[in-house]
Amino acid sequence: MNSTTHTYQTIESPFTYNCQASGLKFLARKREIEQLSGIILERRNALIYETPGTGKRTLILQTLNLLQNNNKKICLKRIDLFRLSPDQLQKEIEGVADNFSEPAEAGCYKVIWLEEFQTIERIEDYDTFIRKMEVLWKKREDITFIITGSGYNAMKHIFEEKKYL
Repeated sequence: MNSTTHTYQTIESPFTYNCQASGLKFLARKREIEQLSGIILERRNALIYETPGTGKRTLILQTLNLLQNNNKKICLKRIDLFRLSPDQLQKEIEGVADNFSEPAEAGCYKVIWLEEFQTIERIEDYDTFIRKMEVLWKKREDITFIITGSGYNAMKHIFEEKKYL
C-alpha cells in the first residue's frame, strides 16, 4: 500500500473576517455612511439586510462613531433579537420605546437598533405583532429605528413580499 503525505501551507489573508473591521481595515463605504448619517439626523428609519458577514454592523458602528466625533449626541438602545426566545423577543420589542419615554437630554439623537429582525417570525401571529410595531414606528417620530437582518430571504419576505413598514 502506497502512503502519501500531504503538506499544507497556511496563507496569510489580507482581509479581516469573523470580527468587526475598524480603522484601516474598514473599507470606505462613504456613500452608505453619508446616507445612514442623514437618516439618523433627520430622525427617519433605516432597514438594512444583507447576507451574514457583509459589514452591516460595522457600517452602523462606523456611522455612529462618525456622528459622535462630529459632536452629535447619540442615545443608543441596541438589541440583538437572535438570542431571545419568542416570549423574550415579544416583551423586549414591546418595551423598547419605553426606554425613551422620558425626554432625552437636549440635542440627543435617539436610536433603537434591532439586530437580526428576521427572528420576529418566531413569534406566534407575528403579522399582528408587526402591525403593532408599525404603529409604534409612526408614533415615535423622535426615534430612529435601525432594523437589520442577515436572514436575507426572511427579511425580503417581511419587507418586500408582505410590505411591512
